[in-house]
Amino acid sequence: MIEHSMPPIADLEQDIEHRFAGLRRLLEITDRINPGVLLDEAFRQIDEACRKLIPYERIEFALLDDRGEKLECRWECPAPAEPAEAPRYSEKIGLVGGLREALESGEPRFIDDLQTATPATLPAALRLAAAENMRSAMICPLSVPGKPVGFAFLFSRQPGAFESQHVEILRRIAGGLSSAIAKGKLYEMVIQAQLDSERLLRNVLPEPIVKRLKAGEQVIADGIPEATVVFVDIVNFVHLSSSMSPSAVIIVLNRIFSAFDALCEQYGVEKIKTIGDAYMLATGVPNPLKDHVVVAARIALDMQELARRLGTREEQSLNFRIGIHTGPVVAGVIGTRKFSYDIWGDTVNLASRMEANGVPGRIHVTRAVYEKLKDDFELEARGFIPVKGLGEVETFFLNGPKQGNAYRSMVWSMLDSGGKESLTDRRRSEDS
Repeated sequence: MIEHSMPPIADLEQDIEHRFAGLRRLLEITDRINPGVLLDEAFRQIDEACRKLIPYERIEFALLDDRGEKLECRWECPAPAEPAEAPRYSEKIGLVGGLREALESGEPRFIDDLQTATPATLPAALRLAAAENMRSAMICPLSVPGKPVGFAFLFSRQPGAFESQHVEILRRIAGGLSSAIAKGKLYEMVIQAQLDSERLLRNVLPEPIVKRLKAGEQVIADGIPEATVVFVDIVNFVHLSSSMSPSAVIIVLNRIFSAFDALCEQYGVEKIKTIGDAYMLATGVPNPLKDHVVVAARIALDMQELARRLGTREEQSLNFRIGIHTGPVVAGVIGTRKFSYDIWGDTVNLASRMEANGVPGRIHVTRAVYEKLKDDFELEARGFIPVKGLGEVETFFLNGPKQGNAYRSMVWSMLDSGGKESLTDRRRSEDS
């Protein structure tokens, strides 16, 4: 039991001094409660201050859900040696004797000895405390005008540790505690909403662009002197999808494009967008990348491997037609309600033409790409082909790395890594 001496009633001076000391401590609690901190920090500050006033060994805060029906342990001190991920208890308040009445009255109350109480009549917090050899308990209902918040439970290992003056202390500070906790909960909700919003934004825009928007830039437009653009089209997807239901079409497209997204993430490059059953990515955008052409080549080769792997798993013959070109691009954000990060320029147009004029199952590249890859990759000359708007353009097929320049495909780590979800696992999850 924490020592908490009482002033002799017969000694008026000591009694007055004691009361003034208590008042000073109450003011200290009021000053320490800062609704601008996260809720758990508010709990810690409340605990630190209350221990100077009331003899308890453990304090718990249990909060009600938004409907005011379910009570859940949110914080306790001292916490268990190995706190569980889930709350220690969760129960409907309407089924627990005494708590609803305490919340409606707003009056703190204490129990002299938990060990003599009938367990069935106790809420979960008190049953757990009794099982851990706590003897005395104080229950402090917490509410703000028009809305219940929850409870603070204070426990001591000594029977009869709490007295009427402790109830009076809780009564006097309950309003401030309730307000601080309610505001802290609201603040956490706002922070979570901001995090969710930022997470959604990061799924749409590259992280460096998100940072620039948050810093207040109104117009995001960059001239990037060196980047490589890759276009991928699923060959004959319209024919393949003609025998599928709409949901099956979406599931297959989602599997393919999710695999492409995972490749982009593995290589640290940016997916730009999907256009129907076509996919567009860029390397060296928005941040410069020294070997952006090599990275684009490796991604394209990995996509061809994915076509073989996914085709087997979908029991379909999947072929991708891929086009690559390298050069300068303009990149930026367009839109005010629906943000979109996109790239423009002749480099983008020629990469698109390489895909459109390519061959199913092959990677079609320009001479500019050939010059960057010829030392480390096997390329096959296709010759000059007519390209709309550009005339005759010399092109090549990328076949793979040269002997001695083999690299480990990212597809292996995506599909075969024991530590990460495989595409097989993902498929089972979607189908279940």
